[in-house]
Order: sequence, then structure tokens, then C-alpha cells
Amino acid sequence: MDQLSQTHNRQDSIESNATIQSIQPAGSVSSTLSTGSVSLGVYEDLIPHIQRLKGELTGKDLKAYVGKANFLVQTLAASDLNETKFCGSVLKLDGVLKGMLEHAVGVKGKQYALATIISCEADADGQTEDEKGLDKTKRLKAVAETWAFYLLFIFKAGPNGYKNQPFVTPSAATTPTLDETASFLQKGLKESRTMPRDNVLRRDGCQCVITGWVDRENMYDRETASAKVEVAHILRRAVATFKDGSKEARAAATTFDILRNFTGLGEEVIKNLEDYADHVANGITMNLLAHADWDDYLFCLKPTGVDHEYVIHYFSDGTKKTIRAMRGNVQIAPDEPVRFRDRSDEFQQKKRKKFNDEDGAQPSTSTRSGSGPQDSAKYELPSKTFIAIHAAIAGVMHMSGAGKFFDELLSKFDKNDKKLPPASCWDELVVKAVNSDLSQSVHQLLITSA
Repeated sequence: MDQLSQTHNRQDSIESNATIQSIQPAGSVSSTLSTGSVSLGVYEDLIPHIQRLKGELTGKDLKAYVGKANFLVQTLAASDLNETKFCGSVLKLDGVLKGMLEHAVGVKGKQYALATIISCEADADGQTEDEKGLDKTKRLKAVAETWAFYLLFIFKAGPNGYKNQPFVTPSAATTPTLDETASFLQKGLKESRTMPRDNVLRRDGCQCVITGWVDRENMYDRETASAKVEVAHILRRAVATFKDGSKEARAAATTFDILRNFTGLGEEVIKNLEDYADHVANGITMNLLAHADWDDYLFCLKPTGVDHEYVIHYFSDGTKKTIRAMRGNVQIAPDEPVRFRDRSDEFQQKKRKKFNDEDGAQPSTSTRSGSGPQDSAKYELPSKTFIAIHAAIAGVMHMSGAGKFFDELLSKFDKNDKKLPPASCWDELVVKAVNSDLSQSVHQLLITSA
């Protein structure tokens, strides 16, 4: 037995409690109402073990432990606890674990994913082997559901996200890691801001960085393909905002704690999350089609090794066909990398030439359109960290099937709900689903008794 396993089995004894006993195979809508909070409770119980295992993995060859984690994932896959069924939609939970292992960002992200899965082996004193095996599988289910409901769903929720209100620190029973994360979040809250759209457009030359099509409102060449462009958030703004209230605060702290561990998101970013969400570094200029598919995680950007250069990685054949066709219309090769640079000077010169050509004026030798402080500024390029996080989430969404699972549920209960704002967290979507189920039951009862 390897050293990590010996230490893990010796130190990670955990008391069997009512929370883990509440985990059952997938059931009805009403039984799912508490699924998220139950799984979250089991995950929180595991956090001290996860932190210790992360420390033990530091500096070690992680390949030696991937096989152990994969074996545990297969244990869940072979059990009747491997599914979350919700209103006709099904999510296979082993896919979530596999996706998080595969797409964890950097060494620290990999350590976290491995430590979390391996921590599910924690044994309770006085249990039989069968009882230990069942509890292990229940913990794996709880981890997968927590990652799905409290991390992945946040990246699909919106568009408005949580309203900005004072943050309430989780209860005293919350782990030190979550308290620390909550502290960072509390310091980072500011009044609502908006993305500096004009600055992002200037930096990107008022053209879609993915397809090369120029903004229709800022055309400098009538022969160039044009389309309406928008500023897309690399990471949705809803990820950075949340509601007041102990339940929402607990979920938000968990979300950011997972995000910080899974992606290596720095302390400085957590402290100033609202600012980063609306910073030019979190914006990319895209046309409407590319923007929609970016938000749906149908493609992502992966680094080539050259600074600020990326290849487009597709998760949808339809998206691949559309983007390649649009690139072809402006003579961009299908596999040509996306290169970010400050194009503000270049665009202003082309735009100025257009005006000069139209009014017969002599071209200006100035490289700027004005002399104010805004005109002399350089614009920060898209964040490498945020692009990496988007790619990681897109990979997990696709590999696990969680993206399709959430899309189905959002389509059923969220998109056509005219009475309530869009669900900004999993618990809100569950409440909407339960209310819809109750409404249908009452309606059917009235029809039957009429």
C-alpha cells in the first residue's frame, strides 16, 4: 500500500452521520429539493480531509494517484447512485468526476480534484466492509452533485445573476477555508458596475476576434464583411455576484472555494471579484453568433504556447462549421490562431482614412484621434486566467453532459418564467421546478374534480 493510502486510512476516520445517510438513489422532484443541500453538507464534512490530502500530494508525481481516483470513479459508475434525475433530465455523475479530473487547471487544480475524490474513502469507526463501501459511494455522489450544482450551474445561470447586497458570512460551523473565502468576497463587494464596452471595442479594433468580421456600426471598408458585434464577458458576470441570506451565502462561499481550488484563482482576484468581472481583461469583442456559442460553452480558446495566442477548440460541429465559414469570408484560414493585441491605434488609423477618403481631406499624421487621457491609454489584453477557466468549465460541461442537463432544465423552468427573475443558483431553480410541479398537480386535481 502506498504512503498516501496508509496515511489516508489511518487519519481520515470520519463519523457516519445523518447527512450522508440522507443520500439516496435519484427520485422525484420533491425529494430533489433537499438534494443540493444534503450533498453540500457531506462535501463540507470532507473539506478538512481534502485539505490534508492536498498537502500530502504537494511535490509528488500525481500520475501515481490518478489510477486510484479513476478506480473510485468507476465504483460510482457501477452503482445505482450514479444518476441525478430531475424532471425528466438525467445527469451521470461519474462524468462530472471524470471531467473535473481531466480539466482541472494547473498542478494545484489537479491536486484538489484528486484529493477530493480520494477523500471519499474516509471510513467511519465500527462499520462493516459493506457499510464502508456504501458510504464511500455516497460521498462520491455528494462530491459530484456539489461540483455540478454549486460550481458548474453558476456558469450557466443568469443572465442577471445574484443582486449585490451585503454578504452574510456562513455559520461558525463552516470550515476555515470557507470562512477565508467568505472574507475575501465580503471585502470585494462594490456597487454594481458595467463593462467598459467602448474600451474593449477599441482594443479589439471593433471587430469580432473569433471570426474577423468588423462591427457594422464602425465599418471602415465597405468591402469588408460586417456584423453587429457585442462585448462578451469571458467569465459571466453572474459568477461574481450573489444574494444576501445565510443559505445563499453558504452556497456562494462554497462556489468560490471550489473555483479557487479548481482553477488556482488568486487571492487578489477573489478580493476584487466585482472589479475583475467588469474589467476590460474580462471582455472580448464577438459577433452575436459567436457570443451566444461562447456563453453556451460550445467552443473555447486554448493557448498555443505563444503569448496571448490561442487556437479555437470546438465542442459542436455546427459551431465549428459556422465559425469556419465566417472566417473564410474574410480570408482567415480555418485553423488560424486567435491573436490578442491592442488594435486601438490600428483601427483609428483605418477609420480616419475612411473619413478622409469620403470628404477628400488630406490624411493626418497623428496616430491618435484625440489628446485626452483616454486616447493615450493602452488597453489590457484578455486575462489568460479567465480564458483558461472558461476552457476548463467548457471541457467539464461537455465531457460530463452537465451543459445539456442544465440547458434542458433552464428551458423548462427558467426561460419562460415571466413572474420571477432568472434562477441565479441551483436552489432557486429547484424551487421553481417544485412550484411548477405543484401548480400542475393542483391544475390536474381541479380538472379531475370538475
